[in-house]
Amino acid sequence: MNLIYTYIGDILLAINPFTSLSLYTSAEQKKYCNQMRAACPPHIFAIADSAYQFMLHEKANQSIVISGESGAGKTESGNLLLKQLVYLGKAPNRNLEQRILQMNPIMEAFGNARTGINNNSSRFGKFLELSMTRSGQLTGARVSVYLLEQSRVIQQANGESNFHAFYYIYDGLEHDKRLKEFHLDRELRQMHSYLPSDRQDSKTKQNNVDKFAQLKNAFEQVGFIEEEVNSIYCILAAILHLGDIEFSEIMTDNNTDNKSTVIDLTPIHRTSCLLDIESSDLLECLSVNSVVTRGEIIQRNNSVSEAVATRDAIARALYSRLFDWLVNSINSLLSFHHTRGEYNVIGILDIFGFENFTYNSFEQLCINIANEQLQYFFNQHVFALEQAEYESEGVPVQHVGFCDNRPVLDMLVSRPMGLLALLDEESRFPRATDRSLVEKFHCNIKCTYYVRPKSNALQFEVKHFAGNVTYQATGMLEKNRHLLAIEAIQVLRKSSNKTVRALFQCPVTKTGNLYSQDSSMGLVGLASQSRGQQTAATYFRHSLAELLHRMGCNNSGVSLPRFVRCIKPNDQRKPKQFDPLKVVAQLRCSGVMETIRIRRNGYSHRLLFKEFINRYAILGFRLYEKVPPTRDNCRHLLVKLKLDGWAIGKTKVFLKYYHIEHLTKLHEKQLRHIIIVQSCIRRWLAMKHYREALLAKQMSWGVLTLQKHARGWLARQKKKKTKGEIPVGEVAPIYRQEPRENDISIKNQNKVSPTIVSENKKTYIQQNGVKVLPCKIQQKVEREKHLIDFAKNKGLVHNAIKKLVTENYCKFDSDNRLNTITEKPNNTQPINKSNWVSPLRLTPPDINRLPEGFDFRQLLRPTQHAPTESLRKRLVQRSRPVAANAKG
Repeated sequence: MNLIYTYIGDILLAINPFTSLSLYTSAEQKKYCNQMRAACPPHIFAIADSAYQFMLHEKANQSIVISGESGAGKTESGNLLLKQLVYLGKAPNRNLEQRILQMNPIMEAFGNARTGINNNSSRFGKFLELSMTRSGQLTGARVSVYLLEQSRVIQQANGESNFHAFYYIYDGLEHDKRLKEFHLDRELRQMHSYLPSDRQDSKTKQNNVDKFAQLKNAFEQVGFIEEEVNSIYCILAAILHLGDIEFSEIMTDNNTDNKSTVIDLTPIHRTSCLLDIESSDLLECLSVNSVVTRGEIIQRNNSVSEAVATRDAIARALYSRLFDWLVNSINSLLSFHHTRGEYNVIGILDIFGFENFTYNSFEQLCINIANEQLQYFFNQHVFALEQAEYESEGVPVQHVGFCDNRPVLDMLVSRPMGLLALLDEESRFPRATDRSLVEKFHCNIKCTYYVRPKSNALQFEVKHFAGNVTYQATGMLEKNRHLLAIEAIQVLRKSSNKTVRALFQCPVTKTGNLYSQDSSMGLVGLASQSRGQQTAATYFRHSLAELLHRMGCNNSGVSLPRFVRCIKPNDQRKPKQFDPLKVVAQLRCSGVMETIRIRRNGYSHRLLFKEFINRYAILGFRLYEKVPPTRDNCRHLLVKLKLDGWAIGKTKVFLKYYHIEHLTKLHEKQLRHIIIVQSCIRRWLAMKHYREALLAKQMSWGVLTLQKHARGWLARQKKKKTKGEIPVGEVAPIYRQEPRENDISIKNQNKVSPTIVSENKKTYIQQNGVKVLPCKIQQKVEREKHLIDFAKNKGLVHNAIKKLVTENYCKFDSDNRLNTITEKPNNTQPINKSNWVSPLRLTPPDINRLPEGFDFRQLLRPTQHAPTESLRKRLVQRSRPVAANAKG
């Protein structure tokens, strides 16, 4: 049935199926997008959607804490959460989505390794933060890393491997035929002391080649340049060659100093070449160390054990600083924004799970302390803080007892008598031994959760919340001292490779990571430069404080946590096999049983009266009503919405998770209705504005048309005045009939030379004593007369203009003028031009002759005169009505 998820209130329980399932397709992503939890089966995508929707509505930061023992599927759950949140965020820049998603292959290659119980175990803690706008759009990401298991670089337990990156580059570079570039050889692979033999079957090799291709693609997608990628390969290869350096002991002449020497210089030369440093400098820093005594620097030769410790310290420092440099580079390329008030943040915590191996050392102690701290964080938010709030608000809820692990945590991390504090104190004594450390633990730790061994073995037992774990003290002091010789740092700072040089020139923070200007330091700053090098336990303590600070209250404000509990169904990692005893043990030790009881009786959401009324008042009151945030109004609203199972305290409303889902759906539905009304009003306003603009444009076109004709009339009169007046009355016109356009033969036959026409016209005028009025002028006279008549009929012409028009046109009635033009005149006496006024020479009325209050806008109204052929065509094209008396 593939049912691997279930809910405990708002907490998700996930069982690792140890096989691939078809539950994470794009269709499933779409299915769990803005959905009520009860509408779909439990799913990891539903947790991502719930956090995203809560961030949008509450404008509050979110954090998702994934916990469980090693091999329970925490890393895969974190990847699925990231995938769904990126899908929901829908970044405007597609490249940003790809860079964020391609970050995971890089982090897993350099931070994960195979252990005895998990083939892909996270050997570091990761807190990923996604920044989003107030509207929910993804804008960037930032990853913070904690507690990288540096000792794995130089030593691995039986059945375990080094970090994945070493195997990927070896098989990948061999596939690309580039091994010689990095002084690697397939035949010498088994000789590397830092690279334990792994399964060399064809399937494993092909898997490493495929992973190397994914890694190269991830580097390219995220934004690393080729030079940086090659530097990464060089550093990884240099670490492998560094582990091949072997030492032997030689006696001095007086036998007072046991001096070490390098057996084979070939690894020295290869390492120096890859790191771009001098071979002599590397050899010297491995063979000699400096001691400052009373202001004097005294150099002495290293013994074999000291030389090996220096070599291993350089290898650990190279890898851990390379890992930090990768993280800082990724963060600078992911455009994280954390301005308070402008962006919200969703964080995802993926940290190594609880571990209990056959041999447990300092690394397992730190990992299990981190898990104790996360369990305490869970208990505080789910049990302690919630029940304290019920009591303060007067809400009657049955008290739920839970296993408080605070005493265990105090025994481990408190100062000055906690286990880590005692470890730090003993590490500062040069002559301290593992035996003296165990004796100090036995004498100073008086707690029932600390168990002394019955034998004299170098070990001790701690009763953790997840079970009892026996730790071996052998080598614990050396791992905690975390020393790196000053000579080694100075040599690496002089490297010609800028990436290697940057690793050791960059300052270190209190958490032991490289400082980055792009990252926020939170509660931690740079490590003290006045003191000696910090111990690993000190770095761990600061890292834990920084992690809790980011989860509880980060740069963008208070973060509200959500929890995903991952369960390992069996120890054999067999697909779809369920071991009931194994599962029940995990449920009991992680507090799931108590969580079920408090989630059944308690309330997961608590809202202030003001916050509740401001958000949900529109669901039960009218929009124009002012609803005071009172207890009675909150109760009235809940009753009106027909909800049950809620409670009201002194200042807050207590709701269960399904109440919030129901209210959110109703709120979104109401908002959709409001949006529909707004869209209709906006449409009506847009149409109204469009009609007004269209009417204004049409009126403007009419005014421009009238102005055009008026200006044309004035221009023609001005031109006539300069050429002289042409009499109209008592003249005999010469018929100038234009041929039809479709009768080309007639047009060609009637063609006469322009010179002959001009001479004949001149002779005719001289004989008859008249001047000719051309046909075009005759048509213009008719149009202008029609314009005046139309204005008279419409009452648009003032009396003063009517009088002026009558005086000028009284002699030229339209019918008489046509008769005069078409008939031969009765006499040929010349006309006295001084007493005659041409109708084409009308002078516009002077402004001074018009009475006061004359409305000039009346002259700007469109006219309906007889249009010309060209004007008729334009009117038809514009779909305007043509005058009724227009010529056909």
